[in-house]
Amino acid sequence: MYKYFLEIKNRLTLVLICWFLSAAVSYYYKKFIIFLFSKSIISVFKHHSFYFITTNVTDIFTVALKISYFTATQITVLYGMYHIIIFLSPALYKNEFKIVKSILFYIFLIWSLNLVILNNIVLPYTWKFFMNFQTSMDQQNINIYFETKLNEYIDLYLVIYYISTLICQLNLFLYLYIIKLARKTVFIRTYRKYLYALFYFFATIITPPDVVSQLVLGTLLSILFELIIIIIIMKSI
Repeated sequence: MYKYFLEIKNRLTLVLICWFLSAAVSYYYKKFIIFLFSKSIISVFKHHSFYFITTNVTDIFTVALKISYFTATQITVLYGMYHIIIFLSPALYKNEFKIVKSILFYIFLIWSLNLVILNNIVLPYTWKFFMNFQTSMDQQNINIYFETKLNEYIDLYLVIYYISTLICQLNLFLYLYIIKLARKTVFIRTYRKYLYALFYFFATIITPPDVVSQLVLGTLLSILFELIIIIIIMKSI
């Protein structure tokens, strides 16, 4: 038993070292990481000069720490998943080990796809949508000049990132759960209405306190659930 606790201690130590080293390296390359964060919206302003503003002398330092912690946490989560599967592998059968590896692979795959879609589709279209309001105001002879605060943009990016990642991973686990059920159609008919209620309840919790955001996110989750059902039915035919 002592050897197991010693191994856990050593692996936790390695994970903590990974976090601190990742945070230090991320802080050193903070300008490059900020560029990666903002690259998705630079294309929206390709015909105009784009810049960030700060209204507090500590804003840049705070943002640098925030993105360092964020980047280090993402790297450490992946590194921690590797240690978990290596630690559990001696206690698993070959088929169980393959299942765990496949689940972790799908988690990483969905996370990677979510990151690509977020930076190349979701954020640019989000900015275009909100910038259309400024254009419409200018056409009504109401002068509104938009300047992006660096800390507010990073906060918005992180919120959208966490929400989209959570939605993708929840749908992945929902898909894996449903596909393992022996009586899929019975489960779907019985619990579909409860899942819809759960989707809208979840949307109410994580979105701002306005009805539109709650309805949009709840509807998006419901559509993704229906797509999962269609994929399962097509695979079972």
